[in-house]
Amino acid sequence: MQQQINEEKIQKKDYTIILLKNHLSYGEIQEKLKEKYGTGMSNRDLGMLRKEIKEKTLPKNLETYQNAFINFYESVLSLKSSIDDSEILDDINEYHDLYYETRKELIIKNLPKDLRNSKVVKSITESIDELKNGDFVYLEDFKKKISVK
Repeated sequence: MQQQINEEKIQKKDYTIILLKNHLSYGEIQEKLKEKYGTGMSNRDLGMLRKEIKEKTLPKNLETYQNAFINFYESVLSLKSSIDDSEILDDINEYHDLYYETRKELIIKNLPKDLRNSKVVKSITESIDELKNGDFVYLEDFKKKISVK
């Protein structure tokens, strides 16, 4: 009997976590719990579960946030041609410099220690600045220029 009660508590907690992850309000969660289990859950317990979920899902270091920003920005850039809203395009352009500075910082930070010297860092910085400013030549275009000469 006790084991059955404990299993139901675990199932109720697991179900509540699913509801929290789906961003339902406390009221909606209480209603769903009452429908399924006959009783709700204290708001204190709900708050503790929500905090527990956030602690498990939030990245703990700056590099994770930086990588997430780069992935997000690159996905936005892939949609840029289909965006007509000038305000959104202005926002995308504002993030342009931050994107390249973040990439530069991550690349340098993740270099093996033996490559972290001023010459390599300067080369990386210059290369990324060229990309940022559009001052680069695609390899295929470069090959075409060479073959024409």
